[in-house]
Amino acid sequence: MTLRPWMLALPLALLVPMGLLARIGNPSTPGEAAPQVTLFGVRATPGEATANEDLAAVEGQLRKLLPDHGFKLLSSKSRPLKAGQSIRSDLGEGWSATVQMLAPADDGGKLRMKVTLRHDDATAFQRVVRTPPNQLFFCDLPLADGDRLVVGMGGR
Repeated sequence: MTLRPWMLALPLALLVPMGLLARIGNPSTPGEAAPQVTLFGVRATPGEATANEDLAAVEGQLRKLLPDHGFKLLSSKSRPLKAGQSIRSDLGEGWSATVQMLAPADDGGKLRMKVTLRHDDATAFQRVVRTPPNQLFFCDLPLADGDRLVVGMGGR
């Protein structure tokens, strides 16, 4: 399978109106609350122009990633994660995505997380992501029917 990871700057604050991300501060020192991590999955269908209303805040970024596609939100989860904790989201049709917090803040103030995409209990993709707070990381991969599975993750 060909996988294209993408890093697009998108303030996570834009996700708040969609209900994908609860408001908390941006902690980076010990003793403060854990960073809020958001994980969501989207099905992209070529040749369609529609997008779920729930994706309005990220539709522009999705269209840059996959022009001439329609977008359907499959699942979204958001919760604070401390080092070693993870969040998992079922995406349907045997697919799931997991994000594990490796380090809430490294020396550069960036979050280190591991994203894993699985299909029928087999790992399809795994990558360690080092990203600034308030920035999303996207990856997408082709599905058997010609659609694409897009997974977005980020923390603040």
